[in-house]
This record gives sequence, C-alpha cells and structure tokens, in this order.
Amino acid sequence: MESVTNLGEWSPIVWKQLGELVPTRFKGKAKSWWQSLPLERRRLASTNWGTLRAKIGSYYMDRVWQDKQKLKAKNCTYCNSTCLREKPTDYFLQKFRLLRTAKNYTESEMIMSIMDGAPQSWNSIIDTSLIYTTVQLQDKIKFHEEALINPPTVIGGVSDIERRLRHARKGAKQAKANFINPSTEYIAAQEEYEEAYLNADTDGEDGDNGDIDKGDEADEEIEEGDQEADKNDAKDHLN
Repeated sequence: MESVTNLGEWSPIVWKQLGELVPTRFKGKAKSWWQSLPLERRRLASTNWGTLRAKIGSYYMDRVWQDKQKLKAKNCTYCNSTCLREKPTDYFLQKFRLLRTAKNYTESEMIMSIMDGAPQSWNSIIDTSLIYTTVQLQDKIKFHEEALINPPTVIGGVSDIERRLRHARKGAKQAKANFINPSTEYIAAQEEYEEAYLNADTDGEDGDNGDIDKGDEADEEIEEGDQEADKNDAKDHLN
C-alpha cells in the first residue's frame, strides 16, 4: 500500500484514478471481499486512493492487526538474532516501516523509538538533540554507518578515543607547565649536576698532570740504569 500511496502523490489526477484502478487488480480473498460489498459502497470507496485505502484498512487492518504491528515495531532491534548481517541503514528502514503502519507516531516519537532499538553506543556517535525529523536521522545513520557497525570501545562511559584525547591534553599541559614554570627541586638538581660535572673535569686535569710527572721520573731512572750498564760492559771488554 505504501508504494501505491507514493505513486498517487505525484498528482491529484493519479490519486483519483488509483481509487478506480486498484480494485480491478484484486485477487483471491481480496477480490471476493470487494465483490461482496454493495455497489454503492464500492463507488464511494473508489472515489480516490485515499477513500479506497481507508476502506481496505478498516477491514484488514483491525485492532488485532494494529496491536501485532505495534509489538513488531517495539521488538525490532538492530542486529537481532534473525538478521546478523543487518546494516544500520537496513535497521532504520525496517523499523521506520513498522512504525508507520502501526500507528500515527510523531516525528519525535519515531526518532526515540528507532534509537531505543539501537545499541547504546549509537548515542555517543549520533546526537539526537540536534535531529528533528526521521529524514535527518536517516542521513546521520548513513553518514556514520561504518562507525555504527564498529563503534569505539567504551569503558566506564568513556570511549577509547576520548581517553586518548584526554591523555594527550593532560600530557601537553604538563609539558607546558614544566617548560614555563619548572619546580624548585628541578632547578636545584640541575645546579648540582652542573657543579659535579665541573668538579669532575677539574680533578681529571690534575690527575693527568700528576701522572705525566711520575712518568718523566721513571724514564730518567731507566736512562741512568742503561748508562751504568754500558760502563760496566766497557770495563769488562778492556780487561
């Protein structure tokens, strides 16, 4: 019926003609029901598609049918056990169709019902406070479809992306604080390090000079020993 309604909305002429043409396509039980009506009622019902649709609805879409549709719409949730490969856009269309046939929901009620059947993670991706029509909601679901299929991990109400952003901001603030206003302990430690480094360098130079002097003395002793040995060898040769 929805497809026929969409067709009739093209123009008033089409809307009127559908009221006359659709009954000629009835088959089976629908045809038997239509032919069972008095001629005058059939003429009134065939005035246009609106009157014919109302007549069909009053007979087939009774209170029991309406209650079943409401229950179906309420139980329709995203990725239920009967449709594991369902996409967010598929869920929207299915839920939207059930809601439209169940009762006259307002736009706000339909948006709320659609989001109620979706995972809680959708609320962190789609802000419904800025959405006023089901068309806007459908566009948002399509735009964020990949994120809705693979939502970010949420721990304690905070997603992993939010935690990373908070950690990055905290680290940036800490680094800025340390750079601009270093602590007293940090300055004292830096001064002690520089002083220790300078003292170590000075001690190293003194140690090196001492080692050189001792080395010179050792060389002189070795040279004197060599000269004494040469004299003794010369005496032995003459004798």
